[in-house]
Amino acid sequence: MKISMHALSIDIFTQVLGNLSGILEKGAAHATAKKFDSGVLVVSRIAPDYAAVVEADSNSVRYRKEFSGAAGGGRATTLRRQ
Repeated sequence: MKISMHALSIDIFTQVLGNLSGILEKGAAHATAKKFDSGVLVVSRIAPDYAAVVEADSNSVRYRKEFSGAAGGGRATTLRRQ
């Protein structure tokens, strides 16, 4: 039985991005409850040697999108950084 890298990875990527979405929602709810701007969390670093949350999140999405395109037998889709 043949199985592609795309088929093996897409469910995992979907779960990871779903978890990431949940974490961001919890952060927004926390900011609302504590009455501060949720943008503070987005530009914060989890640790001094980590990228800011917004950059880490965009990298996570970009890596998964590029890998999924390449593993699906097609051309890797490259997202422009903003």
